Amino acid sequence: MPVFKTVHKALQKNFCFFCAFCTQNARLSYTARMTTIGICDSGVGGLTTLNILRRHFPFADFYYLADNKNMPYGTKSPEELSDVFSRLLKKLKAHSEIQVIACNTASSYTEDSDVIKLLPPIVKGGKTLYLATPLTTNKLVERLRIESPSICTSFDGNDNGCDAVFADTSELATLVEVYTAVGARKNCLNMRELLPYLASKLFKFKGANNVVLGCSHYLYLKNEISKILGSVNFFDGNGEIVNTLNELLVKEKGAGKVFFDFTADDESRKYSSILALLEREGSI
Repeated sequence: MPVFKTVHKALQKNFCFFCAFCTQNARLSYTARMTTIGICDSGVGGLTTLNILRRHFPFADFYYLADNKNMPYGTKSPEELSDVFSRLLKKLKAHSEIQVIACNTASSYTEDSDVIKLLPPIVKGGKTLYLATPLTTNKLVERLRIESPSICTSFDGNDNGCDAVFADTSELATLVEVYTAVGARKNCLNMRELLPYLASKLFKFKGANNVVLGCSHYLYLKNEISKILGSVNFFDGNGEIVNTLNELLVKEKGAGKVFFDFTADDESRKYSSILALLEREGSI
C-alpha cells in the first residue's frame, strides 16, 4: 500500500508538471498567434508605424483605426482632444489586446498608461531640429525642460546658438494627407510637390545634425527633407514601440492580417494602397 501511494503521488506530480508545461506553452502560443495589435491615428500617418511593426511582427494581426472624422488633431484644443481620444481608445480596446497610439499629439495628451505611445524622442548631441504640431511642441518643450534642462531651445529659425530648434509646420500633416491620396492613385508616394513648402519652412535650419519627426505623417517626407537639409539623422520614436512589443510578443511563423476601420467614410482601398506602397518602397 505505501508503495502504491508513493507511485500514485509521483504520477500525480509528473502529470501536474506536464499539464503546467502544456498550459504555459499554450499561453505563449496564444500570445504570439492570437494577439491583435490595435493602432490608431487621425489619418494615414499611422500607416508608417503599421508598416514598421508589420516588418518586425509579420505573424501578428493588426486592427488599424483611422479617426478621419476628426483629422487633423494638431489644430484642436486639449479639451477637444480629451473627448476624442477617450472615445477612440474605447473602440480600439474593444478590437485589440495591445493598443498603440501612432500619433504624437494623441500620445502627448493621453494619460492612459495601458497603451503604447508614439512619442518624439529627445536627442542629445549636435543641433537637433524638431518638427511637430504646435500642441506636440508644447509638450516636447515641457519634457526638454524636465529631462534636459541644460539644452537651450529656440523657435522658427532664431537659433541663438541653441541645440534644440523648432520649426512651424502646423499645416504639414494635412498636406501629407492630400498628397498621399494623390500618390495612391498614381501608384507612387513621391512627395516632391511639397518641396517648395518645405524649403520655405526648413532651409533656415540647414546645418542641423538631427531631425526629430514629431508627427507620424512627416515620415513620408524623409527624402524631401534630406534634399533641403542634406545628410541628417532622423528620429521618430518607432524604435521604442518595437522594443516594447518585443518584450510582449513571442515571435512565430505565419502571416497576420490587417483590418481597417474608420470613424467617418470607409477609405480602406486608399489605405491598403498606401500601405502596399510603403512596403514596396521600403524607405520608412
